[in-house]
Amino acid sequence: MSFDSYVFVLVFLPLLVFLWRAAAIVHRESLSLVLLVFSLLFGLLASPAGLMLLLCLLLVNYGFGLALAAPGERENTLRRSGLLLLALLVNFAPLLLTRLAALFGDMLPNLALDTPFQDLFTGGMSVPAPESAFVLQTAQLAGISFWSLIQAAWLVSIYQRHTEPEGLLRHALFSLAFPWLLAGPIVRYEQMGPQFDNLAAPPMSVLVCGLGLFLAGLCKKVLLADWLAVPADTIFAAQQAGFSVTSMEAWLGLLAFSFQIYFDFSGYTDMALGIGLMLGLRLPENFRQPYRATGFIEFWRRWHITFSSWLRDSLYQPLAGSWPGFARILVGILVCMAFAGLWHGTALTFLVWAGLHGLFLALNVVLRSLRTTGAGALLASVPMRVLSTCATFVLVTLLWVLFRSDTLAHALAMYATLFNVQAPGALSCFVNGYFTGILSLLPLLLGLVLVFALPTAHDIFLGCRDGSRPWLSFAPTLPWALALALAAVACLMVMDRTRPFLF
Repeated sequence: MSFDSYVFVLVFLPLLVFLWRAAAIVHRESLSLVLLVFSLLFGLLASPAGLMLLLCLLLVNYGFGLALAAPGERENTLRRSGLLLLALLVNFAPLLLTRLAALFGDMLPNLALDTPFQDLFTGGMSVPAPESAFVLQTAQLAGISFWSLIQAAWLVSIYQRHTEPEGLLRHALFSLAFPWLLAGPIVRYEQMGPQFDNLAAPPMSVLVCGLGLFLAGLCKKVLLADWLAVPADTIFAAQQAGFSVTSMEAWLGLLAFSFQIYFDFSGYTDMALGIGLMLGLRLPENFRQPYRATGFIEFWRRWHITFSSWLRDSLYQPLAGSWPGFARILVGILVCMAFAGLWHGTALTFLVWAGLHGLFLALNVVLRSLRTTGAGALLASVPMRVLSTCATFVLVTLLWVLFRSDTLAHALAMYATLFNVQAPGALSCFVNGYFTGILSLLPLLLGLVLVFALPTAHDIFLGCRDGSRPWLSFAPTLPWALALALAAVACLMVMDRTRPFLF
């Protein structure tokens, strides 16, 4: 999300909420049109040409949806299956082209153009795009990734007769609604369609909770994630440039990136869910304390939940089946993670990152099978769960090296530095001046406390999934109002230096 997009949200969001509540009183049926108009304005601000591309794809996908929903045709015929395959190929074509452009970009030196789609599709990678070509500039963009998955799920749902097209305007609203346009969550029509039928101004208590959740996400992003980005970028850049980096400095830089990507992603999720609440929309939960997971299976059930669910429903279950053996489970896991790696980018580092996650997922399946043996009680004990959580966090953090590094060689060099504990001064974090005292470690300490000691923003403002309230819970009181106001002012003061979202 660019600085202009932040300005849009902060300037137009209050206007949208005011118009939303006014329209709910005067003409409730117009609420869908109000949301669609503001979503189109959001797309225009991000990129007019990019919005036109999405509109064209939207029309094409809707045509495929009508054809797939045609009554009177037997299920799963060759014609319907072929039509679905063609629809998915067309839908994923822009994503495929950007990935191929990234892979073969060096072969296209004569296409130096500014991409009109770059701002709209900067829902993900903050990796600088090459300057040499239009296709290379689009290669790192991730917003189209989220959009394509949402459209693909809608097409598959129609093919399976779980839903059917309900009008072009309704499909446009579902496809372009600005709370989830750039970077998810990956909503499904079955989740949002019924809510479109009952749009209304939410009660003031829900509106306030939505505002609080939005501000909490904004603080995570602009105050904490971007603060953590400084030591993370410094250490990774120094190591890749060949400057001296001690093992302790490398670990602190890696830990900073691990927390940066955590707060960056969870911050966007909170912002999207908060905006939805202010409009009376309940978006699916997408982030649930993943660093507290006791294994990789649980991690992927907590990290980017809507993406993991999409992989499970679209790839894993068809491959593994209802009663899979270990071989089919392994194939399903590896295919899902290969897709996840390619979805993030074509660099070898992404593929290795995803492949190693797949291997740890398979190992986790083996360990879970031991729960029915004599080792089950030991594995379920509190000490083992704590140890499993620590081990999972360390392994996930180590794998972020691959995600963050430009090349596999840089990643391997970073690993060598991390475990080079025998080098002189390896255990010092102040040798080379990257960290200049205890205060420079403050963002890392804050990250540790927020991740492992405090409730999530979702639980603070909306309550826990079981209906209970955590020990730190929002209430419409003066202290909370002052805290949220100060947080908003602090975000506004530093927003011109905000970095793009990593996801």
